[in-house]
Amino acid sequence: MNPVSIHRPVPDDPVAVAPALIDALDILLAIPDAVGVGNVLLRVLFRPGQEQSPDVHSLYLKAQLPRILGTLFDIPAEVMEVEGYPRPYLDRFVGLRDLDRDVWDRVHFPQLVVVAYAIGGTRETLPPPHDRCVAFYRAAADAQREALLTYVKAYRRCRKIAERKAAAMPKPPPPPAVPDPAYLVALAEGMKGLGLDPETIIREIIERYIEGQAAGPASHVKTQSDLFER
Repeated sequence: MNPVSIHRPVPDDPVAVAPALIDALDILLAIPDAVGVGNVLLRVLFRPGQEQSPDVHSLYLKAQLPRILGTLFDIPAEVMEVEGYPRPYLDRFVGLRDLDRDVWDRVHFPQLVVVAYAIGGTRETLPPPHDRCVAFYRAAADAQREALLTYVKAYRRCRKIAERKAAAMPKPPPPPAVPDPAYLVALAEGMKGLGLDPETIIREIIERYIEGQAAGPASHVKTQSDLFER
């Protein structure tokens, strides 16, 4: 197994990625400028040696792909996680063995190129031998774009159905109001003065409180002399 061909995770140290690349991607996504993002992908990916041995910048863009697609298609980034969206190029031209091995030069590199053109990349000249593959990349990008649009439409339709169902569900009853502690203490103290037993006191407190809730917050009496007026 050639370790150069295997995907390697992005280093934990963000300093390893050029700030200019991070800033450029953030600015283009904030606009959003799909053509600009696509061309940034192509410029980074087609630097010397990236097809076989990706550096932190290429791996950074791979890790950002769900965010890129989520922003440009206006759906949550987690929906666009790896394996979360259709990838016609990989379905048609890459075997399961390479997919399972997570091979960079057969899986991730060409898929990133296809996505770059699918979202609007405009570069017509690529370094050899990829200069002979531009037409193929564009054809694959057309299929990728159509698959993404279909996927996004299906997601939005399902989300609307879920939102309608949630809106149609009966609303839970509001939680019971918390009694005013000072009100209950005053009520209990007043009843003690009548020589009532504890059970009667508790029952009376509950009844008075329920009456107060039914009549509204203003019915809660504030003085002990008011507690026993009927």
